[in-house]
Amino acid sequence: MTRDAIALLSDAVHQGLTTPTRLLEVIARLPRLPRRAMLAEVLADVSAGTRSVLEQRYLRDVERAHGLPEGERQLRQGTASGTVWRDIRYAAQRALLELDGAFGHRDAVDRWADLQRDLDSALDDHLTLRAGWAQVLEPCRLAHVVATVLRRRGWTGQPPSCGAGCTVDSGVPGRTWRRRAPLSPQPRRLGSAS
Repeated sequence: MTRDAIALLSDAVHQGLTTPTRLLEVIARLPRLPRRAMLAEVLADVSAGTRSVLEQRYLRDVERAHGLPEGERQLRQGTASGTVWRDIRYAAQRALLELDGAFGHRDAVDRWADLQRDLDSALDDHLTLRAGWAQVLEPCRLAHVVATVLRRRGWTGQPPSCGAGCTVDSGVPGRTWRRRAPLSPQPRRLGSAS
């Protein structure tokens, strides 16, 4: 139900059929409407710029739950490759966060366009972080990554724990990168060409 409500309300607003304010006024006039509070919360997120369930989950479970700075959402930007829309920009830290759900990011052409936008953002001295469902569904881990990047780029805040078991403030055990041992040269076989 929540997923459907987010999609429906977001589509209606972003297609210009209505506004969050008008929808909230209608909800206020319907005191017996089931799940009014949830609908009002979804509309607040839509008003903040979320356009998908994935973006709403990031806003609620990563950014707000962990006290990250509020990013600017759905920004139109002219680049060397043309006009693009940025999902989230942390302007003071020159960082972008692009959220890639399944829709619109499946075929090679869309993927290549995403990569070109990332290169264009580097020309503007912006670092692009790209996350999908797998990352957003581990909100504490993603919050740790985003907070670390933002802190390295000038943010002075400290993300609070979102609750029991949250690992954002202590860091999340991650992959340990080890240098691979160099490959040993293979002995040459007799009679093989070099």
